[in-house]
Amino acid sequence: MVCHDSGVIHRDLKLENVLFTTTAHRKVKVVDFGIAGMCKGGQGEINDAMTLRYATPEMLKSSNSKANPSQDVWTIGIMLYAMLFNSMPFDGSTKDQIKDSIIKQSVKIPKYAPVTNEVAEFISFCLDKDANKRIMCKDMIVHPWMMMSDDDLED
Repeated sequence: MVCHDSGVIHRDLKLENVLFTTTAHRKVKVVDFGIAGMCKGGQGEINDAMTLRYATPEMLKSSNSKANPSQDVWTIGIMLYAMLFNSMPFDGSTKDQIKDSIIKQSVKIPKYAPVTNEVAEFISFCLDKDANKRIMCKDMIVHPWMMMSDDDLED
C-alpha cells in the first residue's frame, strides 16, 4: 500500500520478485521495480511491458491500458493461487491460449483443495476480470481471510 499511496505501481509482481528477508520466513521484500509505473490522480503511464502469466485482462485487451493499483492486486491473486495450488489459475500450451484463458475464463478453485471459503473469496476478489470491481488494497488488509487467526484456520 505504501507504493500505491505514493503513486508507484510495481507492474511486475510475481513470485520471483518477492523474497524472504529472514530465515524464519516472516517478512518479505518486493524487488525488481525495473518496469514500475506511476499513477497519480487516476492517470497512469501506458503499460508497455508485462509477464504474460501475471498479465491482467485489461492489459491483454488494450494496447492503451494504463498503470493502476488493480494490476498489482491481480498479481497478488495470481501469486496466492500459485502458492496454494501449485499451478497457475489461467493456463495454456501457447501464448495465445494463455491470453485467451486470462481474458475469458473465470478463476476456478480446485475442488480437492483444503482451503477456507474466506481465502477462496479473497482470490476471487483479486482476480475479478473487471478492474473497477477488483478488491482494493485498503479492503484486502481487512478482508475476513486476512483477519483469521491460526486457531480459526485449524478448525
